[in-house]
Amino acid sequence: MKIVDFDFDPVWLARFLEFPQAHYAADPNWLPEPSAARLLAPGRIDSGSTLWRNFLCLAADGRILGRVTAILNPLLRDTHGRGLAQLGYFECVNDEPAARLLVDAASAWLRGQAVQVHALLAPMNFDTWHSYRLRTAGFDQPPFAMEPYNPPYYVSLFQSLSFTPVVRSVTTYLSQPAALLLAWEPYYRAAIKNGFSFRPLDLARLDEELALVYRLSLELFRASPFFVPIPQSEFYAMYAPVARALDPKMFTFALDPSGVPVGFSFSFPDSRRPAQMNHKTMGLMPRARGIGLGAAFGYEVYGRFVDDGYLHIQQCLMLAGGRSSQFARDQGTVTREYCLYSRPLN
Repeated sequence: MKIVDFDFDPVWLARFLEFPQAHYAADPNWLPEPSAARLLAPGRIDSGSTLWRNFLCLAADGRILGRVTAILNPLLRDTHGRGLAQLGYFECVNDEPAARLLVDAASAWLRGQAVQVHALLAPMNFDTWHSYRLRTAGFDQPPFAMEPYNPPYYVSLFQSLSFTPVVRSVTTYLSQPAALLLAWEPYYRAAIKNGFSFRPLDLARLDEELALVYRLSLELFRASPFFVPIPQSEFYAMYAPVARALDPKMFTFALDPSGVPVGFSFSFPDSRRPAQMNHKTMGLMPRARGIGLGAAFGYEVYGRFVDDGYLHIQQCLMLAGGRSSQFARDQGTVTREYCLYSRPLN
């Protein structure tokens, strides 16, 4: 086996990007990562001071056994202010020596950079805005859009390479949202009485609406683990195609009594299960928390799902133990688990 590393060599980059299609050829559940080609493209103008290098592990006959990208964003730091690096776009056959070669080569490159790095986060494709985490449980469940997906053996590969869990997340399934609506209804009525309101996305003003969502997101998720801001241009590239195809009712703003947006909710129907809605994101500004507005917002959003004929709701990619994971009042069943891993860069 040998390692090939490169930045933007067009031949090697094409092979790097094509590898998952061959790797998952026998897996009908796999969904491609739509942003990889854009984020790894030469001359990406919104990369700022972020550096990266791509690595391929090749067998003696030239077959690709695995890939990974070493990523260094000087803004990404732990709670003590120490620098963190990332391993992104990890894919590998079930071969621990091949995975070790990839991780060791990427680690060596990262140690050679000018920015001092304390530890590695993996897998993370540039930041928490894009795909990150491994699925660690629930492999019998088909993936939904924007969900991490990987073979079960990746978990043991990461463990064998001395990675340990640092952030855990879950997806839960609600089979009977009516019970939640009953509990939330008093909060909704109180919020409306106090002047709060809700409105859908306005597709006629899509650029302005996306700029608003971007500003809200920077504030709503600033305290999330390993958050770093991304340029508005990258946010637009990620979400404009989704927004154009979205039923505007699936994206809802919460407004304070003066009409100023203080939060938003984003959902999309499950393409594999037509009666199921995937609730991807909900957040409120700090000043709008602790007054029952979250329950009122849930009533507005989930009530709309039920009215539109959706029988089941999937609450997606919630931080385990965080506010969002407690949102369903123990009504949901955990169907999938995920983990972001870390290890010292030594």
